[in-house]
Amino acid sequence: MMKVLQRISDFLNTVTKVLGIICLTGMFAVIIVNAVMRYVFNTSIIWAYDVLRVLMIALVFFCACMVYHEQEHVRFVVLYDHYPPMFKRMFQILLNAAGIVFFGVLGGEGLKLSISLWETRLASSGISNFWLYIFFSLSMFVLIVHSVRFISEEALGKEAGT
Repeated sequence: MMKVLQRISDFLNTVTKVLGIICLTGMFAVIIVNAVMRYVFNTSIIWAYDVLRVLMIALVFFCACMVYHEQEHVRFVVLYDHYPPMFKRMFQILLNAAGIVFFGVLGGEGLKLSISLWETRLASSGISNFWLYIFFSLSMFVLIVHSVRFISEEALGKEAGT
């Protein structure tokens, strides 16, 4: 079971990395093309800022998933480092369980918001506002998968999955 969770978590991490690279590349391309259009042809792309906004939001949430997968997010460990291993293990299980609830609530509410904004559009591009919020809900799903994996590793022991 733990190997399956690990594979799913690793696969989702790979997907978020690829999507993050696509978003960053898209942002770079739109900025360069818009700059060339503005300074060479004295006009700019009307929809550039809307597309950049959507890509930036997606990039932030994809990167948050990658950082969480690698357990490289900010932590306050002043006291935590001095606790015995068993306490650390229980604390990690509790923290990840709380994370599942938190990510689940945020993801559900974000999905409701995304769906409710389907009909509204960004002014200059006509892109649905849905795309501004759906990446939030998708990233919450990925974070839940990572949290379930971390709980299983802590509960069963990390060495049991290898």
